[in-house]
Amino acid sequence: MRLRHRSCIRLLAFISDSPPPAVSAYPVRLCVVNIRTERVHWVTVGYLRMMLHKYETSARAKSSAPKAELLQRSLYLIFVRCMDASRTGFTVPLADNTTVTVSPRILLFCCEYQEERTLLSLKQHGSKYDCKPCMDDSESFAGRQGVNQRRRAVTSTVTDQLDGARMQNEHGNTAVVKEIEHTNGIHCRVPALAGCDGLGSGCKHLY
Repeated sequence: MRLRHRSCIRLLAFISDSPPPAVSAYPVRLCVVNIRTERVHWVTVGYLRMMLHKYETSARAKSSAPKAELLQRSLYLIFVRCMDASRTGFTVPLADNTTVTVSPRILLFCCEYQEERTLLSLKQHGSKYDCKPCMDDSESFAGRQGVNQRRRAVTSTVTDQLDGARMQNEHGNTAVVKEIEHTNGIHCRVPALAGCDGLGSGCKHLY
């Protein structure tokens, strides 16, 4: 990757874990490490509200959909400036009165299987495609024949989620929306992480 003079990429690691059921909100915290002094500083950048079942008007079995939507909207609002800067960069003043252009990129996001599929708006265990990186059928991907199966394409998957979310918003949970979800093993919700350069575009490392 060719970078302009006095510009650099700052690599980020995104770590996520599901909160305990009794927690009404949990923080999104940024860990800043000075590689010269090795000092570590934690900064709370926002909170994700949890939708408790006793306040949810729909049935318990259906409450996961608004909770997942709230998660994606919260992640977008918290990281929208970082997403924009991942493509255009932003200027950071230095101690010598000069500036450097920095482009933050998420190098790694680490979480358990269920949390990962929630972040990426993929259907949970039991869907047609349980393997995140590939599009092999759930009944065979653990076998030898699953090694050479086609990989899940970031662009086409996120495009289907965008189209499905638009149709769902305009016409409700129609048969077309259900078919999109079933065919691709996805939920028609757009994952916020897809807005980051390098995950949703460029080298496309979302999966």
